[in-house]
Amino acid sequence: MQRFAILRYEQLHVTPGPALAAVAAFAGIPVNLDIANRVAQKRTFEQMRAAEASGELGAKYGNVVRPRNVDDPDSFKMRRGKVGGYNDYFSEADSAYCDAVLTKIDYWLRLQAATARWGLPISDSTI
Repeated sequence: MQRFAILRYEQLHVTPGPALAAVAAFAGIPVNLDIANRVAQKRTFEQMRAAEASGELGAKYGNVVRPRNVDDPDSFKMRRGKVGGYNDYFSEADSAYCDAVLTKIDYWLRLQAATARWGLPISDSTI
């Protein structure tokens, strides 16, 4: 792999404008930070959720961004916008199982080694 970038969901929540500008720059389309901030302000999670619910996104991008069932919040692509929200769906046993699998395959050590090799160290507080 010649190029890659890491963008964490948490970054989108904390600094959406700079995160958007970084994605655009990585794609070869430099965007002024002020413009990226304005775009981010016009497409907050709440606005994206409303656009999905109203059918605006589906009309523009197709059925892939329509909820399967508008009465089921979990059928939306923009479900809750909560960092770490997946934990709300896991039991303690589910989490323990996932942790055990990740430990068994040395996932965290491999992740740290891989990111360090690219100059992107990851600490325990960021994973």
